[in-house]
Amino acid sequence: MALFTALRRDPDLQGISFLQLMTFTRLLSPLKNDIILCQPITVSTTDPPAFLPPSIISFVSEATGVPSSAIPKCWALLKEEVWALPKPELSNDEELFRTYGWKVGISNCFLLAKASISLFPPMQECRNAYCARINAIKKSDCRQVVIYTLGSGVLPAWAVHLYCPDCNTSYRHNFSVQDGIRTYYGDTPTYIQIGEHQFSERRLVGLWVTSMLTAWVLAGSLLRLYNMALSQQQERDFAVGGWQFEL
Repeated sequence: MALFTALRRDPDLQGISFLQLMTFTRLLSPLKNDIILCQPITVSTTDPPAFLPPSIISFVSEATGVPSSAIPKCWALLKEEVWALPKPELSNDEELFRTYGWKVGISNCFLLAKASISLFPPMQECRNAYCARINAIKKSDCRQVVIYTLGSGVLPAWAVHLYCPDCNTSYRHNFSVQDGIRTYYGDTPTYIQIGEHQFSERRLVGLWVTSMLTAWVLAGSLLRLYNMALSQQQERDFAVGGWQFEL
């Protein structure tokens, strides 16, 4: 009811359609980690923050057609709904991320989207039992990587590393590193790091292992098979998004 009232009475929100608001919530839902990362360390990582980062405002304004001046009010009205949405698996807004998000460093994190993916650590706080830090980790490093998938070929992605300055622990998508010791998290992730800048989808790794064990397929043959039949390298130009890696 508050949303209907605001749309009717607030001059800044008049003229905004429900379709635009639905797109607004869909685009922001997979960007929760990006939104949290830009907040002060005192802001909760479990509740929606009061404000959006400027880059997020710019992106969602251009992608939805909602004036940037109205985005903070839309966020105030819809942030609880955005935060409650489950992580989506498939992207229907690929082109919006590609057109308006890449240029400001924003990519979607849908499971098998054909746009870029953001690979964050599974936590926002330091999990070192001997570290006294209680606030969220904000020091980060982003690097370009590629992901080999079974159904969507090779995808460009961002790998985000979080660094705890109190205990010098670096948290990555699959593992943490402290004093040169790598500690993997408990569950097998959807994307497994197989090189410094390369990840592979878990299902694809399973296919490779099964092919080797049951059909005696050589690793080199699997590589050629993937490049020729599954990589979809003819359909993508990574240079458009500024990616430094070739397929």
